[in-house]
Amino acid sequence: SYLSAPAHEIKKFRKMVIQRLIDENPFRLTTQEKRSHGKIHGKMSFLEMSKYMGKKWKQSDETTKLIFRELSSEGKAKFNKSLTVKYRSACSKFYGVNIPSPKQVPSKVTPDDNISSHE
Repeated sequence: SYLSAPAHEIKKFRKMVIQRLIDENPFRLTTQEKRSHGKIHGKMSFLEMSKYMGKKWKQSDETTKLIFRELSSEGKAKFNKSLTVKYRSACSKFYGVNIPSPKQVPSKVTPDDNISSHE
């Protein structure tokens, strides 16, 4: 017998499981490791693997595709946020320029409002 649950709860659970699998991937590289360009596992080339993954993606149901698209958007937003923080930090550290956060930027910027270069 199958347990029944609302579709949005099933999707939420599947998304959680997929995210956990991505996070706990033993083959995931850390930021300090360099990716080697070659057959790590020796079974298939990158081209063969990408063709296989493309085939599996085409066979996936719409809910699965939606989950991966949502995870991708969330990951991209997280990356962009961290990149913005790192960029602001680097600018203030190296150039002595304070880059305002997006909340502090006026809606209309005129040429006179540009940040002057560090001398």
